[in-house]
Order: sequence, then C-alpha cells, then structure tokens
Amino acid sequence: MLQSDQALLEYVVSDSAIFVFVIASEQFHFLRLARHFPLDEWVAALRHSLQAYPEAAGTAAAELANTYTDLAFRLYETILAPVQVAVPLPKKWIIAPDGALAYLPFECLLRERPADFSRFKSHRYLVRDYQISYAYSATQQAELLQKPPQSAGKGLFAIAPSYDNNPFGLRPLQHNRPEVRAVQALFGGDLLEGPAATVPAFLRDAARYRVLLLATHGQAGSSVGDLSYLAFSGTDSTVSPFLYARDLYHLSLPADMVVLSACETSVGEYRLGQGVISLAKGFFHAGARSVVATLWSVDDAKNAELIRLFFQQIKAGSSKDEALRRAKLDFLQTHAHDEAHPVYWAAVTAYGDMQAIDFQEFNWWWVMAAGAVVLGGFVFMVRRNHWRKKSQWGDSEV
Repeated sequence: MLQSDQALLEYVVSDSAIFVFVIASEQFHFLRLARHFPLDEWVAALRHSLQAYPEAAGTAAAELANTYTDLAFRLYETILAPVQVAVPLPKKWIIAPDGALAYLPFECLLRERPADFSRFKSHRYLVRDYQISYAYSATQQAELLQKPPQSAGKGLFAIAPSYDNNPFGLRPLQHNRPEVRAVQALFGGDLLEGPAATVPAFLRDAARYRVLLLATHGQAGSSVGDLSYLAFSGTDSTVSPFLYARDLYHLSLPADMVVLSACETSVGEYRLGQGVISLAKGFFHAGARSVVATLWSVDDAKNAELIRLFFQQIKAGSSKDEALRRAKLDFLQTHAHDEAHPVYWAAVTAYGDMQAIDFQEFNWWWVMAAGAVVLGGFVFMVRRNHWRKKSQWGDSEV
C-alpha cells in the first residue's frame, strides 16, 4: 500500500524510551531512542512559543522566536535525526505519532539551527525537504487504504456560517465567506453560508458530497473529548449552533476529503490506547477518507489564504500531502519574515488517504448541469414557438 518513495514512521512513547517503527515498501526497521530529555515539556514549550508569538512584541517576541528555533532543532535532533542516520528515508513520510508527539507539527522542525532566529522565511524547515502526512496508526491507515471508497454523488460543499449578533459569544469571522467563495470559483459546487449555515442544514446535505470545506469556529475540549465542537450559525439561544465530536460518531459522511478550516480541529483530550480524541478523528469515524485539520487556534485571514493555496494545488492534480506542502512553501515564499512565522502555516496538517482527487465526477456534474440548461432552453423555445402559432390560428392545432 505504500508508494516506492514513501515510508511510514510510527512512534510509540514510553517512560524511558521512544520506539520508532519505519515501514517502507520493501523494508522494515525498528529503533529504540533513549528518552533522556523532557519530551512533553519541550513540545508544550514549542507550541506556546508559536501560539504566543502574534500577540508579542519587542523583547518578548524575540524570546519566543529564540525558544521556538532552539526547541524545533532540539526535537529534530532527538526524534528524527537518529532515524535518518539509521535508515535511508525517502522524501514522502506518513507519521503516526504518539503521546506528546501527536500535538507536534513535524513540518516546522528545523534541520539546522539558524544564524538569525528572526528570519522565519529562511529557516530550514522539514517541509522544504519532505512531504509529510499523518495517520493515527499503521493499522488504521492500512484499514483505510484497503477499504473501497464510498463515492458520494456531488462535488464540493463549502460551509461558512455567520456569527453576527449570536448569543453564544462567538466573534465574527471576516474571511471565511471569501475563502469558501474562492474555492467554489475553482470547483463549482454548493455553498451554505451566512445565517443559513446551521447544524441541521449541514447534516441534511453533507453526506451527498465528496469534498467538505468547513470555514467555521472550532474549539477543542482538553479534558473531555466530546466537548470539542464546530460552531455553525445560530441567533436563537434555545437552538445550539454546535456540532460536537461525539455527534460525528453517529453520522455517515463518506467524503473523499474534509477540510476543517477552523481552530483546534486536530487536538483534544489524549487517551491512552486511543490517542487524541479530536474533531478530525470524529470525521474519520463518520467515513471520511482524509481530513485536513489544525493543531491550534489559527489566524482567520492567513489560514484562509493557506487553504485557498491548498485548493489551487488540489485543482492542479496534486496529491493532498503534496498540495499542502506546496501551499506552505508558496506561503513562505510570498510573505515577509514576520508573516512567514510557523504559527501561520504549520498548524494545518493532513491525515488519511492522500491520493489526488479524481475530477471526472466533478466534471460529470458540470456536464449534467450544462446539459440541463441547454435542454431547458430548447424546450422553452419549442413551447414558445408552439404557443405563438396557436395565438395566430386560434385554439385549433396547426
């Protein structure tokens, strides 16, 4: 099931060691890395240094940038460099993380310590050299790839709720509606936006589409997994606008790809033996073959830009992991150093089946729609000519 230039790295974290299983198309390796460093503390500190950066300034911003570059390099040295020394890794990776590593975006780890920690667009991130996607486990990935796709009938379904005057304390989003309209301009499909983007409206139609894009608010529950939610439109305090992670386990959503353009959709409570209980995982249980989700609260404008770049690459025929990598590299290329900080692009990660989307079915729906328009116009012309003749000759048939 693995491509010739692809490897799966599955991590198992214990109190004293980190075990790494490396599986490629024709080889298997097992490594034991001594856990002589505070893994949980390093990952938590790295995440804090990223998430706190946009609100910091001056000395505080410099300290956060220094912390990030230091820890991003240290983590690379301890959890990846020994693997690369022992095993000749290809350019495409599927990473199945464990423990604290499930909250870590490997793409923003650094292969070398930068001379100037503030020049973010110049750093040697892993994303520059490797194409990375994620899996919850090798077993789950194998089951997913062996399972035949359940092809839904229609193409894109994009959702962008409105949060104006809502009684739930949800701040308005300025860029979610332009985001979904830009993606619809690429693919066609249907929009559910503004006050109409409610939970019942989404649930009524979502199972009919191959690609779901939800540009919404999201919130991860850190103590009880089923409190993680996506927020839809809602102006009535008696009707909940929230779709909870627990609700997804009772749905059937056989989408080829679900893109959760919202905050914290790939994080949540960590349960031993189950991993992170997140919204992304809930969509897999509902039947999705791949999910693009986020590891922390994201910037509305910059995340919308990154998702548009991602869909442009999808439209060009790239696999999902390749599309996300190219979108991130484009983002780095076109932004100044401060705006190229990993907080703005590293949160978005891709899980599951990374195969490129087949657009034949998308195009078939457009052909059907165009044919219906042409046929309708033809029928209208015939009927109009018929009634014109009747009006000229009375009620008798001509």
